[in-house]
Amino acid sequence: MLADIVRFVDWSAVRWEEGELSGVALRQLGVPRAYQHALDEARAATAHTGFFDERAHVMAHWESHRTWIRAPLLLTGEIVQSSLGYELIVGFTRLGNLLEALDRRLLPESALHRVWIGAPL
Repeated sequence: MLADIVRFVDWSAVRWEEGELSGVALRQLGVPRAYQHALDEARAATAHTGFFDERAHVMAHWESHRTWIRAPLLLTGEIVQSSLGYELIVGFTRLGNLLEALDRRLLPESALHRVWIGAPL
């Protein structure tokens, strides 16, 4: 569970910054094992039906911007004591959808996507 991953995080020592990562960098995010299924399920649904959301404003944003509305939350590997650069903590289905769009070449790998990054102060 997510609580197991972040329970030792000293949140008072974390600063949040909005940033951008390319599709190449997003492919390298760490995903907690407990949430890998959510990512894989979203990716499979996008592979089967294409990107779809029942909310019209989400679809309109996707069509015009080719990215998500709400940026996922990441923690640096240093925060979660991981050798990975970043660990995804919120936005598993968003990432799954985006990764499949990259696989289908609907987006260039170099395209930048907003993220919130928690890093040490």
